[in-house]
This record gives sequence, C-alpha cells and structure tokens, in this order.
Amino acid sequence: MNAAGRLAIASVCFTLTFAPVSSESQGLVRARPCRGETITAITYSQRPPAFGGQLADANRLWSEFTALPHTTTRSDLVAHYVPVKVGDLCTEFARHEAERMVRGQPYIADAVVRPIDDGDGRVRLEIDTIDELPLVLLGSLGHGTLSSLGAGNGNFGGNGLAANLFFERGFNYR
Repeated sequence: MNAAGRLAIASVCFTLTFAPVSSESQGLVRARPCRGETITAITYSQRPPAFGGQLADANRLWSEFTALPHTTTRSDLVAHYVPVKVGDLCTEFARHEAERMVRGQPYIADAVVRPIDDGDGRVRLEIDTIDELPLVLLGSLGHGTLSSLGAGNGNFGGNGLAANLFFERGFNYR
C-alpha cells in the first residue's frame, strides 16, 4: 500500500476514534408530531459539542491553553433559520422544515424542534441544538517537509463565522 493510501486510512481511523458523542446520548429527545396547534412561544437552547474519551481531555486542554472556551451559537442566529413564528399553526411539515433548516448550518451538528403542550390547543416550540466541533486544523506536506499549516474556528464567537489563520511555505526555487 502506498503512502497516500496509508494516510487516507489513518485519517478515517482518526475521525472515527475522536468522533463526538451521539446526539441521543447528549439528551436530545426526539419530538412528538405537531397536530395543528397554535404556536404561543418559541424557546431556544444551545449545547456545545460533547466528546468522550481522549478528545474530551484534548478539548479541555486546548481551552485551557488558548483561554478560548467554546462559545455556543447565539439564539438569534438560530432563530434566523426557523421558518415558523408565534401565531402560526404547528404542522408536521413546518416542524420538519425548521429542523432541516437549522441542521443545515455548518456550525450545527444536530437540532430538534419539540412542540410542548401549552393547553387549550396551543403549543410552545422548544428548539434544541448541539454545536458542531468548531476547531479547524489544516496542513500539507510538499517535498517531504511541512509546506502549509493552518488553524481556525468554524463558529467564531458563536456568530456562525469561520475565522482561520493559514501559513504556506512556497517552493519557488526548485
């Protein structure tokens, strides 16, 4: 097997070994269906990514070293992608569409839109999100040496913005 094949296998193994904990084990409870009730309120709760094992320790050390703890995505940013508002009817199509729109953002790992009975044919929508791992690491080798290196954050300050620093060493003289 050539070096590229070994590197590809190592990358897949690294990804599988250090994958975030599943959303079900983080307490995201799947929603009951909407039944045409009137929406009285929409509440938001955001959670940082949760990790198990070695990556939990690495995440804690990175936060201590850089003094940059994870900032969860802002509620108003999540609200921007929710296609329903207070006073609308809660339909199953609208609930699924809201989940799809929020989950489609690159900084959100999972989202659940839950209707909570408010009495008398009304519901309150509870939108629960889990953030994606924000750390971005980049690097490449050229001519057997490190030719580029980069690091960044895929959800800088919880604002949904990517911020990266990148260094590249050129090989102009051959």
